[in-house]
Amino acid sequence: MADRNFHYAKVIDSRFWSVGLEGLKINEKRFDWVEKHNALIDSGSSLLHVPTKYYNAILNRIKSAGIQIRVKHSFLSARVKNLNKFPKMSFIINGREFELSPQDYIYCLRKDEYDCYLLM
Repeated sequence: MADRNFHYAKVIDSRFWSVGLEGLKINEKRFDWVEKHNALIDSGSSLLHVPTKYYNAILNRIKSAGIQIRVKHSFLSARVKNLNKFPKMSFIINGREFELSPQDYIYCLRKDEYDCYLLM
């Protein structure tokens, strides 16, 4: 019996284990790619890399939630106590949405007063 949590995607470039990326969804707003993009599947990295214009869309959505972003140690960081202010994101691969909660793409150093880093 197939595992419903497992999803196959055609590898486009086996040198980098990349698959076709159809779009990005930030909360309920979907951004479909006009040009072709690939997603690199790298289990050895905890960072996400997205095209610049979509990265900026993500940052704008975070800022619109009233979260101040600053650069610290070459990473974008924020001091927040509630990660639920950050948007949920979904990457769309083969028509399927792979949702990331804020806890999936933000790393916080302490639990009492968050010093958080955006892992992008």
